[in-house]
Amino acid sequence: MSSKLTVRQKHIESVFYILLFAAFAMAVVSFLRFRFDPFYQFSMLIILSIFYFVWGMFYHHLRQDLSIKVFFEYLAIFGICVLAAVMVFF
Repeated sequence: MSSKLTVRQKHIESVFYILLFAAFAMAVVSFLRFRFDPFYQFSMLIILSIFYFVWGMFYHHLRQDLSIKVFFEYLAIFGICVLAAVMVFF
């Protein structure tokens, strides 16, 4: 579907990816900055997982290709991230 996007839609898509990259970069910096505070690190991973899920829903909604399959894919990634965080920190 990317080949059928208008210039404006491609610009919006670029902004979405820049926002995603910025969020991940800030999470990595925060994670390293507070490397001796496991509660903060755990909280950061949960917040980042929630952000990624919400970002994916908005992104696919704006592209008009949000489906139940995409929803469950993002939900599965969210669940795996939370499970991994719980297993590492507790």
